[in-house]
Amino acid sequence: MRNLVRALLAVSLTVGLCTGMTGTAWAVDLDRIPTRPPAIQVLGASAAGVLYRVHAADQDASDQTTWVKPAGGPSYQVPDSFDLLSGSRIFSSDYGTQKVSYQVIGTPATLTCELQRRLAAATSFGWISEDGDRVEIGSSGCQVTAQLPRQGRIVAADDLGYVERRDLDDQGTRTLAYYSYADPAHPRLIPAGDYNWWIEAVSLSGPTITWRAFNRVNPPLRSYLVRAKTDGSSTVLLDTYDGDIASTAILGGSTGWTACGGSGNTTCASGSIDANGTHHRLGETQSVVSDGARFVFDTHGTADAIDAAVAVDATTPRTRIVSVPYLPPLATGVSLGAGGVAYLDNQVPAYAVNRRAYSKSGTTITLSSQIRVAQTSRTNQSVSRDGRRTAYLDSGGDLWLATDDGVRTRVFDSAVTVAVAGGRIQLSGTRLLWWRATYRGQVCDQVSCFPDYDPAVAMLYNVGTGVSSQVNGPIGSKSAALWGSYLAYADTGQGIWRRDLSSNALVQVKAAGGPEVNSVAVHDDYVAWSTCAQGTSNYCGPSTVAFRNMATRTAAVRITTTSTLRIALSGGHVLFDDYVGNFPQTGVLKVLRLGTTATGVVGSVKAGTLFDVHDETLGWVGADEVARIGTNSSFVAPPRFLGNTIGTASFTPSAGSWTPEFPISKALTSCKLTIRSGTTVRRVLTCPTAVGSARPSWNGVDSAGHLVPKGTYSWTLAAGDSDGTLRWWTNATHPIAGTVRVT
Repeated sequence: MRNLVRALLAVSLTVGLCTGMTGTAWAVDLDRIPTRPPAIQVLGASAAGVLYRVHAADQDASDQTTWVKPAGGPSYQVPDSFDLLSGSRIFSSDYGTQKVSYQVIGTPATLTCELQRRLAAATSFGWISEDGDRVEIGSSGCQVTAQLPRQGRIVAADDLGYVERRDLDDQGTRTLAYYSYADPAHPRLIPAGDYNWWIEAVSLSGPTITWRAFNRVNPPLRSYLVRAKTDGSSTVLLDTYDGDIASTAILGGSTGWTACGGSGNTTCASGSIDANGTHHRLGETQSVVSDGARFVFDTHGTADAIDAAVAVDATTPRTRIVSVPYLPPLATGVSLGAGGVAYLDNQVPAYAVNRRAYSKSGTTITLSSQIRVAQTSRTNQSVSRDGRRTAYLDSGGDLWLATDDGVRTRVFDSAVTVAVAGGRIQLSGTRLLWWRATYRGQVCDQVSCFPDYDPAVAMLYNVGTGVSSQVNGPIGSKSAALWGSYLAYADTGQGIWRRDLSSNALVQVKAAGGPEVNSVAVHDDYVAWSTCAQGTSNYCGPSTVAFRNMATRTAAVRITTTSTLRIALSGGHVLFDDYVGNFPQTGVLKVLRLGTTATGVVGSVKAGTLFDVHDETLGWVGADEVARIGTNSSFVAPPRFLGNTIGTASFTPSAGSWTPEFPISKALTSCKLTIRSGTTVRRVLTCPTAVGSARPSWNGVDSAGHLVPKGTYSWTLAAGDSDGTLRWWTNATHPIAGTVRVT
């Protein structure tokens, strides 16, 4: 019956995922919390709008987004390759194909010029290529209208002419030349005087050129801000600044600038100098451009924004162009259990493990408030959630278990010169799979020394006893998985095995040989795995995703993927990632329904992050690096008792109650523990659980309120949910029973 239900549901898998998962009702964000102040870089401005980039101020610019703010309209995001604005267009250069793409501001449709003319400087009519081609954009596309002369590198252009920079020697001495479109055959050399060393940050506006040059001295670094006429009639040193002037801007007779660093300072500041020589300055501003009527610059303090003014300082009246909100943290992993989710991110002030409770009603997920579990670090990013516990590595690399009521247990104390915990940790029921690497000495290169370790070995921690023991066998850290009393792993010969930790029974899932097994998962009767034909830890291609039903021992079902690096498994689906290209930034998260080859698309996933699935709930980090959980299509999988119960064999009522803990594979809507003396029922305790951890409590009193006599009593656990009644992890249906002694 179960297989029949799966087969029927499989028909609707792709529809259920692809249609339901395009909206937002099926998923909720876990940490889209505005906690991180933004850094803003204004890339360009005109009367048509502003092009700018945003990234978190506490991170480098590798995690950035690019936006356009049209005049009179709301901001919208564009691909990060767009980095130039001129007139009514923004531009992007593809350095692989040497083609240029552009958008008209306010119309987010990308057009690509098929001409292989790499952009050197953008203008309102189009652009000037690196080879001196004048490319104009019209209603029919782009075309080369002139071949312009050049001797050096074109570094700036406007609608009247262009500027090239010429190297005078190989020591950084440079000069500038201006070409007018009206008379390009007669360039004018711009007298640079002593301000000619490492000329950069060149701006051009009509008859004016500005640039930055370095002082020819040893550190500390100092920059010259220089302004000149295009006819060569005057060159003026406006000022000298500590650090590097990163950009210049021209507004009529005024000059804008941005300088970073200097005197041990890594921050930036900006300012402007009026035509009459009045100086203005604004701290923490990282960019200044001109839209022809005002300077446009980023500003920080009571608000993070982009403003416009005729001078760059704190007192000149400004016009607010756009406000930039605080950014959410960057998540690196999600781990799901019944009714609870843990996730890793870098919420200010530090990297952290957080958790929330969740509940579901149909496709609607409701979250509780966030709880900070512990501080971790950028290098110790591992978390696992199950039942009422969260396992994690802290900022020092120590391995911990934390219960939802706040009790913390150190599982392993890492010491750099003894042994460290690492790899992916997996908590299931009352067992924890982790990896231990033993220190074997220092390894040194020409620069430094660093600790070296033996290959990591698999360890199993028993929550009930508080003891870790090494798992015997050739088990790789990427290709092992724990689910209750089942441990599945790939050996060094690429064979796959499943061991029952309670009976030590070992069965072979996959014969040795074939491509490398790079990920394994186990759940219920199924073992799933992925293989990598060739590649690296960042890419394998081609890949396969496979699963096998170990109850029926039927042949494995396989599908081919482009590049799969990780899988996760529930009672109804294999969850897997799929990437294109080496060192991908993002990929696609997909599901494969057990018993079929039907797949569905969940959505985009950030490469290298931890994703998970529990029952009919998915958890992952999207391409936007926000952690989220969502609903999966339904299936039938009755709850299972995972084994390894925590509980004393006897208790004294006057000293406290007997409170066993039964790990369960999912939430239970009904649960009761029946206590008997012989065939006589003495007490029936209820134990429904939303978190997959049934914890009845007996104080030694019978149903009439009387303390029972000392002796041995039997107990039987019976439970279930809408999918069926509780059974053993092996799928056996005989009673889950035991005894307890009252002393």
